[in-house]
Parts: sequence; C-alpha cells; structure tokens
Amino acid sequence: MSFAASLYIILFLQFCRPLVIADKGISRIKEHHMKELLAGVRTFDSFLQDGLIEYLDFNEENNASIALYEGEATTETTHIEIEPFTILDS
Repeated sequence: MSFAASLYIILFLQFCRPLVIADKGISRIKEHHMKELLAGVRTFDSFLQDGLIEYLDFNEENNASIALYEGEATTETTHIEIEPFTILDS
C-alpha cells in the first residue's frame, strides 16, 4: 500500500465514524441481522454493503439527527449510535 493510500485511510478513520441508518427513527438493523452476525454469516462489511450502517464525517453529522439509543429515536432520527461510547472517539 502506498503512503498516500495509508494516509487517506488514517484520515478517513479519524474523521468518520459508523452509525446505524434509521428510517423515520426505526433502525434498519433487525433481530435477524444480529443473529446472522453472531452466527458468523454476516460481518461488519456486509452491514455496510447492505446499507444498514454508513460512515458519516463530522460535516454530515451536523445535518443528521442522531439518537444515542434506539429507544430515544423519533420520527426525525436519521441515525442511531452503534454503541454510545463511540461518540467519544470523534
């Protein structure tokens, strides 16, 4: 991997973080997705590929309505934290 590619990955990981996509406050991730993850059928990458999770940069976060917990989501919520402690990494 080139230096430029490595630098891009480092910058990308520092300024973007993954969030669960919510449609009108309802998580796209359902119980069967989590069972598939635990069974080893799914990976984090498959959640990304299937549009269940996406990376947002800090500019996109300003235009998103992010709930800390799924139970706190409203119809205006666009994303839900994967795990609340990940907010400390931004």
